[in-house]
Amino acid sequence: MLSLAKYPIPRIGSLSIDDEGSVDLTNRPLTMEVQQLESELGSPKDPEHSDSSPMMSIPHRKSTHPIVDSYVHDLLLLHDRRLAVQPNGGSDPEDAAYQAPAIVVMRSIWSHFLSLGRGPFFLTFTFESEQHLCRQYWNITAIVDLEWSCSPPVEMIHPPSWTTGEPADFISPDKYEILHTEFVQIFKETELEFHKSEDRDTMIHSILEDGLRRKTFWFSLALTKPTALCAVLYKRLLPGYMKLNEGDHTFSINVMPLYKPGAFEWMNRNLDDKKKNDKDFLAAYQHTSR
Repeated sequence: MLSLAKYPIPRIGSLSIDDEGSVDLTNRPLTMEVQQLESELGSPKDPEHSDSSPMMSIPHRKSTHPIVDSYVHDLLLLHDRRLAVQPNGGSDPEDAAYQAPAIVVMRSIWSHFLSLGRGPFFLTFTFESEQHLCRQYWNITAIVDLEWSCSPPVEMIHPPSWTTGEPADFISPDKYEILHTEFVQIFKETELEFHKSEDRDTMIHSILEDGLRRKTFWFSLALTKPTALCAVLYKRLLPGYMKLNEGDHTFSINVMPLYKPGAFEWMNRNLDDKKKNDKDFLAAYQHTSR
């Protein structure tokens, strides 16, 4: 992290190599989650649906970003597309009304967590598996998966979420805070020593320290992990704005119309698609099991 942070990157994106062997920052900020979403979503499922409009298209592979807001927009567009296109995007009315308002809220609150809208940006590794990094006794050996390196907003650089050994949508705040504090303390000491002979406008450790205090870590987790978006938003972020009573759907019902014009009609269409998808799947399974 420190070695890469010595060299600021002008935009949010990923490095690519052209046919002549030249390296340039011309690829979208590619993470494993983005690649999986792009592979799963494909083309819109029904051109007659408003969900299939050009506004719902997947961001272009060469979409680099000079500012943070366009990057956030593209990530939320992928979440949006996932909900709109996948036949099992919403399993029932409550589930659909749980997911769609989450995207609405994320569009509204992102600037509360990402304040450095024009950088700096640094190259970092976004998929740091514990199996790849450590030996038996947690001695770090190497970092692989270079294809998932990109230059995200600097406030979205955090200690790995896997340190607690829990799935992203079930991370214990107390357990992660202890590990985060330990990581940042060591990182701070190392960074100060690393840059002792030079003046630095941006010190990464101070941004990491703010990651939990401002809940930027939780926002980044929700933004970049499709399966964690709703759980993290409703459990970790929204309680900072309002009190939500478990089992009370008033909030979702009130926010749902802001998802898109005709949001409830869209929800009913998606639920019909879910029923048809389940029926087709059952028929295919019964046919192959004969």
